[in-house]
Amino acid sequence: MKLWPGRNWRSLTRLGVLAALIVAVLVSVAVFEIRDFAPGPAVQALTGVVLARNFEGLAHLQPSSDPRTVKLRAAYFSTVIDQMAVVTACRAYWEKNGSVPSGPEDLLKAGIKPSYQLDPWGRPFKIRLLAGNFLLVQSTGPSGQDEVPLTYLSQPRESFQGGPKLVGDNLVIGLQLP
Repeated sequence: MKLWPGRNWRSLTRLGVLAALIVAVLVSVAVFEIRDFAPGPAVQALTGVVLARNFEGLAHLQPSSDPRTVKLRAAYFSTVIDQMAVVTACRAYWEKNGSVPSGPEDLLKAGIKPSYQLDPWGRPFKIRLLAGNFLLVQSTGPSGQDEVPLTYLSQPRESFQGGPKLVGDNLVIGLQLP
């Protein structure tokens, strides 16, 4: 199934409506903390495809029609949303305290609830402050293994600036702190 088959105004409008619906659902979940909502299989499938396509655009990946890959990429996109919340909270914490949160208690103080401190695989996000005050928030992905090479960590600006990056199955977001 092509999400944007004929790159014209009609298909662009359709894509915009789908994106608006997904954003409305995600905002509702975030605002009202509806974590136990169980939509029907058709809604789950459509949501998964839209989330996967958004992630493919973020990570510059070729679209996949394999259901396992679509499900994995949809999980990565929801991880990006949670990681961005953690990055934002870490930046505010940095500006207030001159350090990044060092554990779950500090993340709570920064406004990140426990359910948002874990990736979809149930592991806490790794928060690292690298050379030059470069913040790194990392999910170790389905494997749970830290796959970020030391060469990337020694040159964080070059390696992680400019949006989410997949390193192996790890999803990493970096931010230069002031």
